[in-house]
Amino acid sequence: MVYSAHMRQTAGWQSKGVTVIARPLRYPKNWPHEKEIDVLLAIDFCTLASKYDVGIMFSADTDLSPALEYVAKSHHPFMKVEVAGWRSDWHRLRLGVPGASVWCHWLSRADHDQVADTADYTV
Repeated sequence: MVYSAHMRQTAGWQSKGVTVIARPLRYPKNWPHEKEIDVLLAIDFCTLASKYDVGIMFSADTDLSPALEYVAKSHHPFMKVEVAGWRSDWHRLRLGVPGASVWCHWLSRADHDQVADTADYTV
């Protein structure tokens, strides 16, 4: 049921022009089920840096900080590195690069609501 819902969600996003890169999840028995998506994002952010003018890391996951710092320091001044984060009354989490000024795109609840995918893919 979960896989079917995921496939319907993927198809829905692709029909709107979103490029979806799926990765199979395979875990040895008795291993914790962490997707390790942060590692995949970091690899893509670093290896694709020469292909974009502005790289925006939308995450507060500090595991991604080394990738952000690497791209900011190794490709500057040829490209810009920016971050994005959710702004609310209760938190403002964002990544940064020590010793560098990194622009942050603060997004509000209204921004979230404009792009939220509210479709029920379980049916």
